[in-house]
Amino acid sequence: SKLGSEFLPSLDEGSLALQVFRIPSISLTESLKINEKVETITKSFPEVLDVVSKTGRPDVSNDPMGVEISDVIITLKPMNQWQTADNKEELVDKMREELEKIQGVAVSFSQPIALRVDELISGVKSQIAIKIFGEDKDILNQYAAKVQSSISKVKGATDINVEQTTGLSNLEIRANRDAIARYGINVSDVQDIVETAIGGKTVSEVIEGQKRFGLSVRLNPENELKLDNIRNLLIHTPQGQNIPLSNVADIDIKDGPAQSSREDGQNRIVIECNVSGRDIGSFVAEAKSVLDKEVKLPSGYYVIWGGQFENQERAFNRLLIIIPVSLIMIFLEIVALFAVVMFTILIVQGVRKVPVQYAKRIVG
Repeated sequence: SKLGSEFLPSLDEGSLALQVFRIPSISLTESLKINEKVETITKSFPEVLDVVSKTGRPDVSNDPMGVEISDVIITLKPMNQWQTADNKEELVDKMREELEKIQGVAVSFSQPIALRVDELISGVKSQIAIKIFGEDKDILNQYAAKVQSSISKVKGATDINVEQTTGLSNLEIRANRDAIARYGINVSDVQDIVETAIGGKTVSEVIEGQKRFGLSVRLNPENELKLDNIRNLLIHTPQGQNIPLSNVADIDIKDGPAQSSREDGQNRIVIECNVSGRDIGSFVAEAKSVLDKEVKLPSGYYVIWGGQFENQERAFNRLLIIIPVSLIMIFLEIVALFAVVMFTILIVQGVRKVPVQYAKRIVG
């Protein structure tokens, strides 16, 4: 049997970092309701000392995050006070089982420091990142689903999530120029009423002492989300009529892109996962074998593996150069010391058996 391989050993930080994913089109109110359920479930475990969550992050930060994603930090009690689990992996498995009962939610477990290290390495907050590159975003999403299905069959794969690039609901208003011409109005009239109702428009100023405040008009936010209210917005015509917006525009809500992810000048989508119960090296080797058999990418599309494995592979490749060079330098130093090549060869042959066998097991 071979020893497993990892880039860095896992450290026990005494806490858990939980990421909660929802559909991109969810509202902040619904997102917070789900977050309350997540906090209630995690707090119900006697091993948990405290739970703090954060939903979304503004676009002005270096790491923007929509309201569909929450970071939950779970502080654990000392292990000698645990009651329902013997180790952290068992506790995480039980938490995951309960959290997956919440409809429309996907979760990913890590540790606070490990989470940030993983993000610095590959840009995702998981141990393994499988990046698919190509031009067509629909094809990328199609093959990302296939990769997710295949990876789920590999022993040790947990918290498998596909980057959410679609699923955001968009309000589409397309002006019907023929109908606009029949009513004798301009496209700009339609645009103005839509801009005022949905985006808001400053129509006057309110003066209080030395201060001036803009007075804006827009739809009530509760009515803004109702399609019928938008269709029934009235537009005044030169003939003195008030016609609904639906008479001069096609209005509908359609799913659109939630984000556009690019790397090295190409579109890409990421499938991320964590590894539980085995080493990362053997997991990636098995996962690559499964993907080679089950997922055949079309021409112009390719996969790059990232995360901790990326650094591990880079380190091993360097060792394959450094170790032989070091051995040659040691050999030359012994030759220079004894000035007899045959005597140096005898020394190397005498000591090579045990160390070399151990080295083979470590590298192999």
